Amino acid sequence: MPNVLWLERNDALALLRQRLDRSVKVDGEAGIVVAQDPPPDADVSSDPGVVIVLGVPALSLAASNPNPSTDEQVTFSITLDPPPARPASIYYHFVWDDGSEVSTAEPQTARRFSEARTHTVAAYAVINDRWTTGRTAMRLSVAASPPATVTMPQLLWLERNEADALLAPLQLRANIAGQDGVVLGQSIAPGSEVAPGSVLTITLALPKLTLSTPAVNPSTNDEVAFNLTFDPPPPFPPKVTYRIQWPDGTGETVADQATVTHRFSNAGSYDFSATAVINDRWEVESNSLTLSVAGQPIEMPQLPWLESARLSLSSSTVDPRVNDEVTFKVTFDPPPPAAIKATWRFQWNDGTADTLVDQPVAAHRFSAAGTYVVSAGAVINDRWTIDGAQLSVSVFVPPAPIPWLAILLVAAALIVAALLFRVLRPKAVIPSPQPPPAVSIRSGLGSTSHTIEHPEQIRNGLSVRLRHGIRSAVTAEGGADA
Repeated sequence: MPNVLWLERNDALALLRQRLDRSVKVDGEAGIVVAQDPPPDADVSSDPGVVIVLGVPALSLAASNPNPSTDEQVTFSITLDPPPARPASIYYHFVWDDGSEVSTAEPQTARRFSEARTHTVAAYAVINDRWTTGRTAMRLSVAASPPATVTMPQLLWLERNEADALLAPLQLRANIAGQDGVVLGQSIAPGSEVAPGSVLTITLALPKLTLSTPAVNPSTNDEVAFNLTFDPPPPFPPKVTYRIQWPDGTGETVADQATVTHRFSNAGSYDFSATAVINDRWEVESNSLTLSVAGQPIEMPQLPWLESARLSLSSSTVDPRVNDEVTFKVTFDPPPPAAIKATWRFQWNDGTADTLVDQPVAAHRFSAAGTYVVSAGAVINDRWTIDGAQLSVSVFVPPAPIPWLAILLVAAALIVAALLFRVLRPKAVIPSPQPPPAVSIRSGLGSTSHTIEHPEQIRNGLSVRLRHGIRSAVTAEGGADA
């Protein structure tokens, strides 16, 4: 059986009559042979006749990428059925939705779309300059071309599916480390510029929860604030529910804020922790916190005079000397009620221990010279402390003691010597026509040589040595002068 496909009607009939002595039936009125029976090269020795079908081939259109990006080249291809069985004059036409058209002898063409939208492309073929196939159209969704670089988004504290939803439009791929929790790490920092198609590693885990309080030794019924913090901290307010079971038997606190308050009804030492539920899914336990709660102290209004009470400090000596005993006294203004109990503390600030007494008076000796600031305070009824009384004391070294005994002894010796001199001084000598003799007088105070002017005043057996060696004892008898 000869191949008559793609022949014109007359050409096909002429070839069949030449090759076969059979009857030929023609179906169709116009076109080329698009089908034959028997098929080409079949054994027709037993077939009574041949049937050929006239028409135009079916046309189909395809694109290399039905979802391209702007400026991406797309190749369009036309396929005819049946395909050309022999050389034929065929022109392929591609019609764009902007009204332009491309005609080519090749069943393919390429095009770039500059607009990001849905485009419609149609195609048809003209065979032997007379037979035109039907038009076939297709739609393409053209997206904007990705930029040369994209900005890495913030992924921390996102669920895995939320992170994937942010990465997909940027054509970024993620390797996953860990299995449970939220994103706590990303290998490419948020805000970094990366090329589309880049691969990063994101780490799934649960954050660390810390429970803390600024309160130190609160009292019962005091409002105590507790802070709950995550590490790493979330970059945006997360969906978290906090729970704290109070160990004083007052129940549980459930909050969506990271700061909660509580009043402890009983004194004692408490150990407790907190729980956080993230995204209604992930549960995190905090550290254990120990807090000591004291009983409520007695209020100050029981002693209203303390609100205005002031202390003053005075001393018995203004400028004491080293090792002098100085008495210090504290005075209340206004005076305290008689019923109070007070313990007084004096701080000497000279290196010695403080003095605690039950009276507002204390004595002290300073062992070194200098200026000291003495402080005093009181503890009232073993509860309230009042301070603020101060006094500056200048302590000096006394001068060296005067040797009064030696001075008295010297003065006494001088007085005795003056008296003896007065007593033993020779009396006046009565003038004599002869020159008075020279004598030596030895007394208990020593020996001296005098010229006797009044020999009549020499008494009581004094030894007289005359100038010429004559020694004589002169004795006054009966008080008469010798």
